[in-house]
Amino acid sequence: MMKLIRYIFAAVSLAFAGMPFAEACGPTYNDIPRPCFFASSSRPETLRDAQIRQNILLWQQQTSPRIPLADIRQAVYADDYKTFASRSQDTAEDNAFYTFIRNAGDREAVDFLLTAKELEETRRKINSPWYYPKDRNSGNADVFQDIIDRCGAYKGRRFGDRYALQMIRACFAAGRYQDCIDIFDARLASLTDDNLMRRMALGYVAGCWTRLGDSDRANDYFASVGDISSIVHEDPIGYLTKRNPDSPMLLSHLQSIAAEGDTARVTALLPIAEAVLADSVTAYRGDWEFLSAFVSNDYFGDRESARVSISRALEESFSSEDFADHARAYRMVLDADDNERKSLLEDLQWIKDKIDILSPTKTEWKDLLQNIVFGHWLPRLMEEGDHTTAVLLCGFADNLSANSTLHFQDAFDSDGNEISYISYDQMRNDPATRNTVDYASLTFELMQSLKSTQLAAVYKKIVAAKDPLSRYLRTFARTDPDYFFDLIGTLCMREERYADAVNYLSRVTPEYMSRLNVKPYLRRDPMYCYPSRHREIKYSDWTMHVESTVSTKKTLMPSADNAKLDFAKKMAGLRHKIIKSSADPDTCGLAMIDYAIGWRNSFEECWALTQYWRGTNVPGRSYAAVDPGYPPRQYKFIYEYDGSKSVEERFRHMTHQAIKILRSDEARAKAQYRLGNYRIIIKRYPDTETAEVVKSSCDNWRDWLG
Repeated sequence: MMKLIRYIFAAVSLAFAGMPFAEACGPTYNDIPRPCFFASSSRPETLRDAQIRQNILLWQQQTSPRIPLADIRQAVYADDYKTFASRSQDTAEDNAFYTFIRNAGDREAVDFLLTAKELEETRRKINSPWYYPKDRNSGNADVFQDIIDRCGAYKGRRFGDRYALQMIRACFAAGRYQDCIDIFDARLASLTDDNLMRRMALGYVAGCWTRLGDSDRANDYFASVGDISSIVHEDPIGYLTKRNPDSPMLLSHLQSIAAEGDTARVTALLPIAEAVLADSVTAYRGDWEFLSAFVSNDYFGDRESARVSISRALEESFSSEDFADHARAYRMVLDADDNERKSLLEDLQWIKDKIDILSPTKTEWKDLLQNIVFGHWLPRLMEEGDHTTAVLLCGFADNLSANSTLHFQDAFDSDGNEISYISYDQMRNDPATRNTVDYASLTFELMQSLKSTQLAAVYKKIVAAKDPLSRYLRTFARTDPDYFFDLIGTLCMREERYADAVNYLSRVTPEYMSRLNVKPYLRRDPMYCYPSRHREIKYSDWTMHVESTVSTKKTLMPSADNAKLDFAKKMAGLRHKIIKSSADPDTCGLAMIDYAIGWRNSFEECWALTQYWRGTNVPGRSYAAVDPGYPPRQYKFIYEYDGSKSVEERFRHMTHQAIKILRSDEARAKAQYRLGNYRIIIKRYPDTETAEVVKSSCDNWRDWLG
């Protein structure tokens, strides 16, 4: 049986794949992104990466600004000693750095780089597990002596600091730690703090003091270069913030703690941030105000303090423009939670540019936007009852996640008002817009969670909106009448407002209906009593048990093009007939039976009449179910299908009430016939015309097991 089910689903999937311009069954259950706002699009550089980048820039200054940085990186860092020696003499070389030093006759630069590369190869050699010194007593000291002497012999000014750094590196590799300190004090200590070689040498000097047992002095040097990972202290963050709060490595460390989300570690950052801001020693107060706002809101629930901090942050300097952008995005979170719309339009226009298709950080900013909208704005807007803004904002966030730029066309609604919307045909035929606005989105899931009257009001407000925010958002939302009227009509049928459903569904074009993915399910006859597993219907003096044994056939309609509208008309007619024929119990009761069958089928066997997603997805999963990181109470607005149990309970009640009012055996027999209970007809109503029909037409033994 399981193999058969899998085959059926596979066949249906293939059938859908072959349907042109098909709508998705949707909605899919997308997790709400939960990025950490206290972060950068790219984490701050490591200390080594920063030094390499700065050294390449320095080489460009010391040679020619016309040399590409990539060429310098190749020559200085990538090529080994042998390759460098060869390429620096090659007249056919296409690397601009090699060309420069050869054509300029820059022997000074060549000699220095050969010395530095020789040092690197020597260090790698002695660090190899297969290396053994010639003299066990001297260790590695003699291996580096020639390089140390050569560096010490340099008397020029151009590369004096570079040779001093190489001397220190060679002495460090040789284990001559006091010599490293002495060389630094003699040759580099007097240079300004912005000298790159001095800063690079500090790390080696700090390591020397560690090995010589002076951890306090070592920590002081490590702090001066911002190397938090090397500081040995009970509170390395606090120690570093007092000495070098603007260290890129410190910011990277703080961002890592925020991303990990350990409550104890993150909350401990708030007093540190407050101390830094109180001392006014940092050049990047924006970074620390942002940290204060983030921890205050996310971990202490103090949104008021967070808003004060984030406002101050955006008026201060940040360590990078990207980090300042993240702070602005976080202010959007706080605005959403407070329903503050003063800068919403400007912020949305700003963040839209961050999600450009060519941007390397498009995915990250898409996640930030969807978190702001889905995780903060939607719960607040739904709580406020502002369904229109909720739908428009949701559409904005959904559509900007697509890999395209949407195209819209001008049109007029039924009242003559000019509106702008993306057409269905355009969406499906234009590769730039394909699959960007569909049923498989949170926007549609949100809309189908509303009552039909609410969604109808939303559509009217969207079309008539004149305010700048709504008009801007409308250009990113799908607002074509077919899309809305089909959904509103479907919601009406879900609510048993069939006359209203007729009104809306009659305004949906047949072309649109013919393209729905659910069309195969709409071919099932909703007035046929399909079996339901484990169903038990109790009447006053007997009980009917059904275990999917009434019939196995599926009655199919000739066409599904107008199935929803036809069903709405049928049910509206039955309801009218029930009311009109209330004086005739048999007519009224049989109409109630038909109505009960149609209603039950619209949620079960013919689910596509009232739902969109049961063909491919498990019903009943809301965002609260798939994303436990958000409180479920925030997502009660997501419609959850309440399952077959409640449908069957009401179906039993409806049919029970209908049968109770029937007066004649013929009517009771007809009711059982429509319910597929042929055995009950023969047993209880053998003398009726319906029983004769059963006796003469039912030749399948399964038909008698009801």
